[in-house]
Amino acid sequence: MALILLVDDDQDFLAVASKLLSHMGAEVVTCTSAMEALEQAQKREFDVIITDANMKPHTGYELIRSIKAIPSYDLIPIAMITGRREKRDVERAVAIGAQDYIVKPIDPERFIQKVQELVTRSENARRTARFGEVPLEEVAKLSAAVVIVGLSESGLLIDS
Repeated sequence: MALILLVDDDQDFLAVASKLLSHMGAEVVTCTSAMEALEQAQKREFDVIITDANMKPHTGYELIRSIKAIPSYDLIPIAMITGRREKRDVERAVAIGAQDYIVKPIDPERFIQKVQELVTRSENARRTARFGEVPLEEVAKLSAAVVIVGLSESGLLIDS
């Protein structure tokens, strides 16, 4: 089950969106401010974060910057959700680290589809990260006969 952080200062939107996400089997934590969301992100590791752009006193853009500064969140997908439809707003969100941009009002089916894609991306990123961090108790040794077939600026070409 995916753990999703949903951030928006609109209580009605939080209620509707969290119900949609719960129906897809996700556990949803809602926050009404960027500061509250940052506190939650420091306590728990979420699979996906969805934040509104326009909140006060801190915006969703500021939240994304702050979350991206937390090392454990470097691979976690973040989506910006907002009523802003301008190309420059989308570019700004992507430039600071958002992987998706969802425009309000939301279409429930499309919203769930986008979130499921983000959850899949998160699962794949974690699987890859876990593989790269497997601690080894013993040094792995490999013996193989190799023949250098070619040498160039880009490296060796070997045959084994």
